[in-house]
Amino acid sequence: APLPPFLNKHFYQSIADVSAQEYLIRPSLNSERYYNATDEEELEYSFLPQSVSDIAKRLKPDLPPPEGCLSTVIFMPSCEFGSVRGHCNAVGYDRAKYVSTLFGNKPTDRWPAPSFLYATSPDDGRHVRDVRDVRYVETLQPLSDKIGVQINSFYGVVTRDGLAQIIFSSLRSGKLCGKVVVICWKHQDIADFAQSLGCGPSNGCPKVWDNAEDHDNTWQITYSYHKAEYPSFAVGEAKNWYKDWGEHPQWFISGHVSPEDFDPLKYSKNTGD
Repeated sequence: APLPPFLNKHFYQSIADVSAQEYLIRPSLNSERYYNATDEEELEYSFLPQSVSDIAKRLKPDLPPPEGCLSTVIFMPSCEFGSVRGHCNAVGYDRAKYVSTLFGNKPTDRWPAPSFLYATSPDDGRHVRDVRDVRYVETLQPLSDKIGVQINSFYGVVTRDGLAQIIFSSLRSGKLCGKVVVICWKHQDIADFAQSLGCGPSNGCPKVWDNAEDHDNTWQITYSYHKAEYPSFAVGEAKNWYKDWGEHPQWFISGHVSPEDFDPLKYSKNTGD
């Protein structure tokens, strides 16, 4: 029997929380406490037995990311597809070209140019070796050509945990600060992938992709690394006194759905096709 909606939401959120804590939030906090220990933390360390202190020094963590780090991961589904198996149809190819116009580093560009492009592997889950699904690569190819960033299509649904670990590692090291990652992925797996990257329903990432025919919506996940505090106008600001907020920067994860707003007829008219 399906879970009740209330429990359903919390179930998916718990998956996201575990991933975020284990692979991002807790490791970065440990790094902060090691390299930027507060007076209270230094006092705690001073009471550790010498043997424990020596082990801790040998197992020192990587440096934390810079405070103020901001990174974005964008998920998008593939282009529309038709009678030619594993390829975009005519509208889908136009969508791919349209997607490339959304990104760039000019003030008039809608979204910043990505630094990394990933697409579901053409061989992912294929039982017939001669049939490869290249729609995900084709969706990003015009963007790749425009910005000169190669598409990594090594990972698939079965191996996506490896890609999630690469993203988490790049976030922790600061490699992704100020950068955008675009991932064109199987629509039915995007929600699970988002949860693997720490974004659940409470963060703004839907628990499922509701419509298999939806080729327009993108999921954007923002990772922000800063000290938590109430704004000056917040009600209950005095409650800060019993929380450790502000002691160290920490990761905050938020997601939202944003449409590409692709109109095939308008695009055809504007391009003269």
